[in-house]
Amino acid sequence: MAQPRVTVEDGAFTYEATAAVLTGTERDTVFARAVEQDAGWAQYERASGRVLPVVALTAIPGPPRFNASTPGGMLRVVHD
Repeated sequence: MAQPRVTVEDGAFTYEATAAVLTGTERDTVFARAVEQDAGWAQYERASGRVLPVVALTAIPGPPRFNASTPGGMLRVVHD
């Protein structure tokens, strides 16, 4: 992966992470877990005629950033 460092926006928070494409048994295990939650992933993979990539994100230690500039803005982000 050319640029493994990514920025993740998760609702009210933003944090840095490292992305890694999973392969082999690890990829298959994680993909199976995704299919357990939504069978559409397996259908999509079959219809696409290819193996869908699975990417793992590992958070880089450090405090998250808040996606709001004020406490009131933070409450809106969390509750909207």
